[in-house]
Amino acid sequence: MPERPIVFSKIILLIVVMLPTSLVAQSLPLSHFQHTAWTLQDGAPSQIDALAQTKDGYIWLGTVNGLFRFNGIRFEPYKPSGGQQLAHTGVRSLLATDDGGLWIGYIMGKTSFLKDGILQNQRLTRHAHGGGTVFSIITDPDGSLWSATYEGLMHFFAGEWHDADEAAGLDIKTCYFLYKDRSGTLWLATNDFVYRLDRGSKHLVNTGINGGPDAVFTDGPDGAVWIADRKGLYGVTDQKSPNRSSRHIIPYKDTATDLRFDNTGALWALGAKTGITRIRQPNDAIKPSPAGLQGDLEHFSLKDGLSSERGLASFKDREGNIWIATSDGLDRFRVMAFDPAPLPASFGQYMIAAPHDGSLLIGTESDGLQVFRGGKVSKVKAVTLKDIACLYPASDGKLWLGGTGDLGYLKGDQFVAVPIPAKLKSLGRDTQSMTSAPGGDLLMQADARLEILRLHEGQWSELPNPDGFGPAMVMSTDNSGRVWAGYEGGIVTIFKDGKRRTFNKESGVTIGNVTALYASGDTMWMGGEHGLEVMRSDHPVAVKFAGPTSIDGVSGIIQMEDGSMWINALPGVLRISAEEIKQSAKDPSHPMQYELFNYLDGISGQAPQIRGFPSVVRGIGHILWFATTNGVASVDTSNLHRNPLPPPVSIEDLVVDGRALNVDRAALLRKGSQNVQIDYTALSLSVPQRVLFRYRLDGYDKQWQDAGIRRQALYSHLPPGHYTFHVIACNNDGVWNNAGASLTFYLPPTFFQSWYFKGVVAIAVAATFWFLYLRRLKQETSKVQERLYERFSERERIARDLHDTFFQGIQGLLLSVQSAVRRLPEGDENKTALEETLAQSDSVMSQGRELVFNLRVRSRDAQDLGSQLEASAKEFARYYPSEFSLIVLGEPKALYTHVCEELCKLSREALCNAYRHAQADHVEARIEYRLDVLRLSVSDDGMGIDEEIVAEGAVDNHWGLPGMKERASSIGATFRVVSGRGSGTIIQVELPSQVAYSHSVSGPVRSFMRAFKRSGSRGTSV
Repeated sequence: MPERPIVFSKIILLIVVMLPTSLVAQSLPLSHFQHTAWTLQDGAPSQIDALAQTKDGYIWLGTVNGLFRFNGIRFEPYKPSGGQQLAHTGVRSLLATDDGGLWIGYIMGKTSFLKDGILQNQRLTRHAHGGGTVFSIITDPDGSLWSATYEGLMHFFAGEWHDADEAAGLDIKTCYFLYKDRSGTLWLATNDFVYRLDRGSKHLVNTGINGGPDAVFTDGPDGAVWIADRKGLYGVTDQKSPNRSSRHIIPYKDTATDLRFDNTGALWALGAKTGITRIRQPNDAIKPSPAGLQGDLEHFSLKDGLSSERGLASFKDREGNIWIATSDGLDRFRVMAFDPAPLPASFGQYMIAAPHDGSLLIGTESDGLQVFRGGKVSKVKAVTLKDIACLYPASDGKLWLGGTGDLGYLKGDQFVAVPIPAKLKSLGRDTQSMTSAPGGDLLMQADARLEILRLHEGQWSELPNPDGFGPAMVMSTDNSGRVWAGYEGGIVTIFKDGKRRTFNKESGVTIGNVTALYASGDTMWMGGEHGLEVMRSDHPVAVKFAGPTSIDGVSGIIQMEDGSMWINALPGVLRISAEEIKQSAKDPSHPMQYELFNYLDGISGQAPQIRGFPSVVRGIGHILWFATTNGVASVDTSNLHRNPLPPPVSIEDLVVDGRALNVDRAALLRKGSQNVQIDYTALSLSVPQRVLFRYRLDGYDKQWQDAGIRRQALYSHLPPGHYTFHVIACNNDGVWNNAGASLTFYLPPTFFQSWYFKGVVAIAVAATFWFLYLRRLKQETSKVQERLYERFSERERIARDLHDTFFQGIQGLLLSVQSAVRRLPEGDENKTALEETLAQSDSVMSQGRELVFNLRVRSRDAQDLGSQLEASAKEFARYYPSEFSLIVLGEPKALYTHVCEELCKLSREALCNAYRHAQADHVEARIEYRLDVLRLSVSDDGMGIDEEIVAEGAVDNHWGLPGMKERASSIGATFRVVSGRGSGTIIQVELPSQVAYSHSVSGPVRSFMRAFKRSGSRGTSV
């Protein structure tokens, strides 16, 4: 159900709720109150001797079986926390204080004070009296307390109970009832007389009223104190020096156990044997003759639904509800928005019309026409029809009545029967609907005919129905004189100047059977079994409603002067504000918010669906009458009873895995807790069924959760952390308490949820990745070594083949040539040429042998990279004047053979370029043995390389730079050239330590991750 908006201002609301002397409120009968009873079957305790409402909104019940608390839904026995205990089980009196505390008086003569969960117990006195039963406790403006006990009057000050000095010298043995009126005067009932203690006085005064131990007091709206005793009910006007009542006594045969005025100004007397006696106007009811009381006295007892005839205590809560405690349960009386008319159930059906005299005319199924006036119903004897199926008030003052084969009208006190066509009368069927045509002619539809009959100057004629739609369920005439008829199946027909226009489902009518037509301005509102539509410019538009409730079965529509609209439908009576109607007219897709009234507001039954249309009519003023399947109820739309008080919100229980925790402080949950249940409530006691909730768990919920009327939040498998639960609520009229209530709790992590466990897991995962990395590196290294072994084996094979075949063959040829040369004479030119050729051949063979040697030899000295660089530099220094320097940083480490060989060849090529091409004055080689990387760089201060060549990585027909880059890539190293024309050149090679060092040293995690990433890229280049 959507939220119920507050239409009237807060000032008006406060006037309605707080002023009991308003004229409208004073006229409310007891039937205008909704009664609810709770007994043992509903969880209520029995023998309730005291009632009080604390500041947090709870109703407290003092019983012979202990102290109970009620939130409007659930009763629960109060059990103090922390090992505390009530002073006694039997509770006799209660007093709620302004600071939120609760005073408790016991049967056995002790008291307790409860506040914020802390209970303090007190004995009544340290002096002569033992105390006895505490019948009443009241507070004084100075903060002190008074109690009426079996042993006399007690006064509480300085933290202790004392015998009241004000009663000194008086023969007061037992005090039974203690009351403080609005002027601050204390009234005291004793065994015999009534005593009074004026504010500021030091001594009790005997009023001379011999009320006895059964006297009870209250004060009325005008400030007068009312007393109920063995003589009856009466008021005291002169409170200063009355020796007896200054008003006439209202006879009261029972013993009153309590008196209470409600917000309407009526006096409630609670009897020990006869239940409730209510005096609607007590000031006017006091007359010399008891006969004058009969219209003002109302009774409510066990036969009316009271939980018991024996009343024990009464109470008026902060919302104006009256609570009655009895020996068998608890009762609540609440003012309803609607006033149900006390009509006999035998009427069967209710056709209604409201004349201008304030009465209501009711057409019944077998009891003819009835009139409801002044709370009483009687038959209109002038009307001879017994079975009335339709009422229609015409604009000329005639009230048309259609029955079973009969028709007539009532004007004034005279009823005129009107003959109907013989064919229709012979069928004996009911009149379904009526309206007026332009010119005042009557249009009537019977449920046995397809045609609509027209009565013009006493003559009947028919409006043809060629389409055979069936009888019109409803008819209405709009402001332009057009006659509208609604049929079964969602068909609407408009008659104008002898022409008819029909709308159906294909035309946009989607409401099903048409059961309501209401003209407002130039629009026609149409209600049916499937909702509401409005016809604007002869175009039907569906009306949307907010909320999950389906608004079906609309059989009554009416609009008030303020623009608000009231609708009678199956879910109840809807009130739609003028603003919502305007918004819907602008935007047909807008879902209209509405206020819903149902059985909780005094409406019994549902909107009629077969006949009895329209089911809502306008009375005098702002009164509306609604007919239902069970009766008739009225509402004064200008004086709706509102609840302006936001409900106090409370968190009642925190249950974690079936274990209840204290909600008064931050809760520490057990590690590994799975299920969290939070029970909350809102103390709006008028209509708790309409209290709506929203909640949010900070740390988990991202937004507010709409809980509806649910009073429990459930969470499962919450992650560890600090949480704050917030809950807010609104009352039955949509007034929100946005402050709400909150609860904090902490769910500590388990070992497996702790940060140190996560750290261990992270380390284990990192170690696993590290192990996998080393394993992969080992695998890749093994593959590289295997490839190198294969390469070296192939080189050795080539060297053997060259030595054993090619070079041996060449050597043989050379020996043959040499032998031939020796045979040539000296001085022969050919011999000289051949000897020179042989000398060159020896040089070539020497170079070939060196190549074969390089193919076969795996240098053991190659691991000393610095020595190789120095050797290469000395060789180039013989031919070039550049100076050379070698810088080695870090402790030299053994390198993998293939890595060292490739680096030697790469650095030799870099030195060659520096000496031969750079024209440098100085050449520097730098080796850095770091834990994570091996870095080799060759730099010079020569002429440098063009940036274009550096960017392209090569020069036409020169392969020095590409060769160095290829060698670096083959061992998984990065290669970088930094140079520019005239700025020298730096050639740098860098490779991870795990790849370079034959005995690698693990670096930090950062180096590991970088090396791991690079190893992935190297895998495809090997």
